[in-house]
Formats: sequence, structure tokens, C-alpha cells
Amino acid sequence: MTQRSCNGGFWQCRSFFVCAQMLASRDATAVNQLNLYGESALHTACLHDKPENVETLLRWRADPTLTMSTRFPIHCAMKVSSIE
Repeated sequence: MTQRSCNGGFWQCRSFFVCAQMLASRDATAVNQLNLYGESALHTACLHDKPENVETLLRWRADPTLTMSTRFPIHCAMKVSSIE
């Protein structure tokens, strides 16, 4: 996958790992970037029940307390009944 495939934004990436790695290598704070709804990649990974992506983001220092919306990533995990 080329860098170009991530140009549409982190949220539209086909390969989560490749785009997350690209963002983290460019800027360590990128894993905490918020989308238009005030949610981070950690919110999205929790909402889509992707525990391997959640673990990767946390290893890269994603902040589980960061939000500008009405919910935290844990609320997204609870919404889909994720047990991991």
C-alpha cells in the first residue's frame, strides 16, 4: 500500500495498520487526532470491535481519555458489547 492510499484521511483507509503506522511515524501525536465528530482513531477501533487495532493504538500512546464528543472510547466498546 502506498502513502497515497491514505491521502483521503485516516478514517477512509483500507489498511488500518499501514495508515496508523504512517501517521505515527510522521508525527507521534497523530494517533490522537480527532475527526469532525470529535472522536479519535481509538473511538473508531472500539466502535468497530477491532481489539487488535485498539491494542496497537494504545501501544502508540493513543489517549483513551481524549474526546471532544459526548462519549469516550470505552463507551464505543460498550455500545458494541466488546469484552476485550
